[in-house]
Amino acid sequence: MKNEYLVSVVLCTYNGEKYLEEQLNSILNQTYKNIEIIISDDCSTDNTLEILEKYRYLENFHIFLNKENLGFNKNFELAISKANGYFIALCDQDDLWELDKIEILVSSIDENSLVYANSMLVDENLKSLNKTLEEKLKVNFISSNSMLSFIFGNCVSAHAMMFKKEMVSVFNFPKNIYFDQYIAMVCASKNGVKYIDRNLVFYRQHSNNTLAQNGVKKRKSIFHKIKTKLEKKVKDNEDLKNIVKVMKDIPTIKKDEKIILDEYTICLNQFMDRYFNLKLFFLLYKNRKLFFSMSKKSSFKQSFNKSIGYKLYKVLPLL
Repeated sequence: MKNEYLVSVVLCTYNGEKYLEEQLNSILNQTYKNIEIIISDDCSTDNTLEILEKYRYLENFHIFLNKENLGFNKNFELAISKANGYFIALCDQDDLWELDKIEILVSSIDENSLVYANSMLVDENLKSLNKTLEEKLKVNFISSNSMLSFIFGNCVSAHAMMFKKEMVSVFNFPKNIYFDQYIAMVCASKNGVKYIDRNLVFYRQHSNNTLAQNGVKKRKSIFHKIKTKLEKKVKDNEDLKNIVKVMKDIPTIKKDEKIILDEYTICLNQFMDRYFNLKLFFLLYKNRKLFFSMSKKSSFKQSFNKSIGYKLYKVLPLL
């Protein structure tokens, strides 16, 4: 394949000494050769910087050191802004890439704004756990031309995506949404998000990996569970309000989706005062192919559950 387009691989590091060299070598040995590597370190205190220094001599290797700790989202936002490639591929510090990952993504993106693939879950020693990320998340990995597909969740992980640099000018990363979900929303609203059913990343599950953490849960009283569930319902509603607000501010939003989100906003504002919102139920079910395309659950049941108001939860909190 011709290496016509420069691909920027954007990697953010923070105390990643344990697996970093393996990941870097899997990037440097890609079959697609026209790449640059952008590293943004978020004030590591281990040997991460010493490891990065080994690669500094490479022409396509660019290291940036933050003066203060920015956190995961902001560090990636900063690193993405420094990319020069026609395409940008994001990368975690503790995974391992298939050597033809970039080549496959470049050849698959076509006219879409973003392309992504599946990942194979492995343990700390790269031994397969015989499960993909799609199976772990229990959702459908989808292709979509609608931002509404990502309103209730996300299947486009940062480590598995590649998008066109032209999208960076549209991005305005919010504080209240994970940046990969936001990127998926924006790219879907532009020229679409495309999924290819290939496992192109070995996605490590270890003690420092959020997805892998499964701590032992303490038993709680029924009263504590009720209180917690009621609080969660209120928080979920507020979170959805924030997500919808972010969506409506995306410059590439389609007119018909803006209308749907305006109606949805009205319904969300009625959550505290209703037992059940019939208007919301019809809105969700009518647009179920957009709202629930990622879900494996019944669209009718989800539309019903999401239309239950806070007053009914107070009466029947275990719904």
